[in-house]
Amino acid sequence: MTHVCHLDVRHEMKTLGSLLMIIGFSAFGATMIPHQDQCSAVFTGQVQTITLVASSTNLVGLNTFLMAITDLYKANVKVDVVHKTSQPMNNVVNVYYEYSRSQVCPKPVRLATYNRNTFYCINRDVAGSTNGLFIPMESYVRPAYELLPNKAVDRTDTATVMTRSTP
Repeated sequence: MTHVCHLDVRHEMKTLGSLLMIIGFSAFGATMIPHQDQCSAVFTGQVQTITLVASSTNLVGLNTFLMAITDLYKANVKVDVVHKTSQPMNNVVNVYYEYSRSQVCPKPVRLATYNRNTFYCINRDVAGSTNGLFIPMESYVRPAYELLPNKAVDRTDTATVMTRSTP
């Protein structure tokens, strides 16, 4: 007795198409380009210092040998231009972000001192600071020359400088 295997090409193509869609959304859907309406503060500035605030280790999955280490960093940023803010900003602000070596998507934030960037921040209670400025993912930090077009407030124009307290 001979067995004949019938291959349903349409079913296989539907399965392959669905799989490719899931992979595509996973790879590209998790990283998003921020919009100023989603952020509580958008400003351009230069990173002065970066310090490690806290580090936490979590066990991943059922296998206790796998660990995910998440570091919380604080970047001290000298503000040049404020594009949007929900509260007055100082000339130098603290911006918090998390970095995990095991995180792939969305990409974790990576900052370097003396780089000039545009920061798209949200408010979050972090490191004992209420409504601290927080960067959730890498796409919320842009090189300063890649500024998305929107109205900006120049810090050097005395008529439009926002009220700020001295640190």
